[in-house]
Amino acid sequence: ATVQQARLAADLHKYANGSLWLEFFYEEQLAAVRAAFATPGVVDDEAVLAQVKKAVMSNGWSDAFNQSLVDLLRLAHQHSISIHALDSPEWSLDAFTERYGTFRGRLKYLANRASQENDGEGATSRWAKRVMEEHAEGTAPAPVVVMGGAEHGPVML
Repeated sequence: ATVQQARLAADLHKYANGSLWLEFFYEEQLAAVRAAFATPGVVDDEAVLAQVKKAVMSNGWSDAFNQSLVDLLRLAHQHSISIHALDSPEWSLDAFTERYGTFRGRLKYLANRASQENDGEGATSRWAKRVMEEHAEGTAPAPVVVMGGAEHGPVML
């Protein structure tokens, strides 16, 4: 999975002034990253990125995968690319396990993440709708780059 992030990192400069959408992060976390990037120093950048990486480690992916996601945030900033969360906490694994219990919650969460249905509820459907709405409102400038997990296919440009 880190191969896709490495490819994207090498090509991200082509999408300068665009928007990058990422799985596993939530807007609250990315708002903290944007605020840190907006200050002149880099000390707070590194502290916030470390906090974000720690929070994202619950996704079950490797340390290398999660570090590459954090590195993409830094690289997006260098290329004036806005960063956006594909999802919200109500669709998190924690929310599913709280609602349905550990076993059933995990199954429902995984089914939701893997769903390719255009039903407004599966992850891919929800994400496509969100990206298109934000793009139409002008809050997510073009070009648009979407980095979902391995189940959602390659990076969408």
